Amino acid sequence: MIGVIVKSNEPFERALKRFTKSCEKNGIISDVRRKRLKEIADQNRKRLY
Repeated sequence: MIGVIVKSNEPFERALKRFTKSCEKNGIISDVRRKRLKEIADQNRKRLY
């Protein structure tokens, strides 16, 4: 599991940016995006029939 320790007096936006960057490094965001696109494609196929 990925986590980020927020340093004292660190803005939330900077900690969020570090968290997002570590997720990208580990390939989590691309996996989620790929799975979501597959779900959308399956839903669209079902609507056609």
